[in-house]
Amino acid sequence: MENDMVVLGLAGMMDPPRPEAIDAIRVCKQVHIKPVMITGDHKLTAVAIARRWDSPGGRAGPHGEELGKLSDEAFAAIVQTVTVYARVSPWTSSRS
Repeated sequence: MENDMVVLGLAGMMDPPRPEAIDAIRVCKQVHIKPVMITGDHKLTAVAIARRWDSPGGRAGPHGEELGKLSDEAFAAIVQTVTVYARVSPWTSSRS
């Protein structure tokens, strides 16, 4: 059925962060708390959002499934520098 089709156009949209989220990030930085993004979004999307609203140095860590497989020692080695965890859901992590 989907034969000989022509793409007529593409559409995109951005779901902007809520104003209170931007305020929360600002307050965290003022009191020296490092904001971290944990999202189900794709890693590239999450990093782009973090860089726009959080900091230009946003660094993505392992995605959800990889994150669940890390040892405690490996996680401890990255947790201080990672600011974005993408493709994370409550069901992908085996950490307890």
